[in-house]
Amino acid sequence: MSRLVIEKVDAAFGLIITNWKPEFIGETKIFSQIKEALSEDPLIIFRGQRQLTDSELIEFASNFGDLFNGGELFGVNSTTPEILELSTELDEGGSEKLVSSATPLPWHTDYCYLPRPSRESFLNAVVIPSTECGTTWFANTYLAYESLSKSLKQRVDGLSGLHKLEGSNRHQAAVETKTYEDRRTQKNSNFNYPGSRDPVEHPAAYKHPLHNRTALYINSLTCGFADMNNSESEALLSELFLEAAAPERTYKHVWQENDLVLFDTIGTIHRREAQPFNEHRVMRQLSTLI
Repeated sequence: MSRLVIEKVDAAFGLIITNWKPEFIGETKIFSQIKEALSEDPLIIFRGQRQLTDSELIEFASNFGDLFNGGELFGVNSTTPEILELSTELDEGGSEKLVSSATPLPWHTDYCYLPRPSRESFLNAVVIPSTECGTTWFANTYLAYESLSKSLKQRVDGLSGLHKLEGSNRHQAAVETKTYEDRRTQKNSNFNYPGSRDPVEHPAAYKHPLHNRTALYINSLTCGFADMNNSESEALLSELFLEAAAPERTYKHVWQENDLVLFDTIGTIHRREAQPFNEHRVMRQLSTLI
């Protein structure tokens, strides 16, 4: 079997694979190529393949590690608990049927607010809007860590970041914050925020357990640092966030139907732009446990 065709996107990072097929899921050599590529670049886009079935998507993601039961964690029950379905679809009363795919989300890391966070995440476009909206941005936090000054890097190396699941508007544009607040009443009544409200600690300089590359593990759900007062934490967070989300280290992904994006959630943060509810958008999301 021929090797995968892997090309760089026109950005600071990101790879695109256009000759992968769902039928390759069980091919160990193909999977090894994907794993190797992901260890070198934290974002891979699979494009041009047919849509995967739920079972194929779960099998593919499971090859990377144990999966969160994302649907159950967020209160969306289904026959495939590993898949968290995101949708703009509303019921007759005007409330979301599932978890929103329309509200804006600030820069974040999946499941960083849990004691055992995610290592990889998968986003799959099932239905995409007719216009360019709901775009997802990614930032490379390996590059962010490597860009730190020597003195700042030494300081970060000894810190534990505190993370909790409370919507943070500190790193979100004002118009997106307003959109989020305006749509709060339309949230699915079964929607559940997973985890406790107590912050959990993770290293601010996070070494990937498989290849030991270090990332700046900072995002909008980072609320401070252990053993540091609030004012000092806020000042340092603001400084570090400028590095974590620096425009020169970002990639803008405009979705095409059937796109499957695999990303390293230690080495990236991501955010979602808002979109109108009248633009239909359905996504499937999965994550591995670290």
